[in-house]
Amino acid sequence: MEMIWLSIKNSFLEALTGISLSLTTLDGRNLMILVINIVKPDHEVVIPNKGMPISKEPNTKGHLKIKFDIIFPSRFIVE
Repeated sequence: MEMIWLSIKNSFLEALTGISLSLTTLDGRNLMILVINIVKPDHEVVIPNKGMPISKEPNTKGHLKIKFDIIFPSRFIVE
């Protein structure tokens, strides 16, 4: 399967509250991806049929796999 892997860095706040991604596909289309669940470290989302075109099947595409890299704060400030 022809798959595109994408690694996204997101903040700890986004990991807890959700994230909206705007991506441009290889063929120039805009793709909006909304992740509303809590994102845990190394969380992955697979978007079917948005990856690399399959050479022997021109109308078929592989999957887009997104891995989330959460940036944790080094400390919390209590106000």
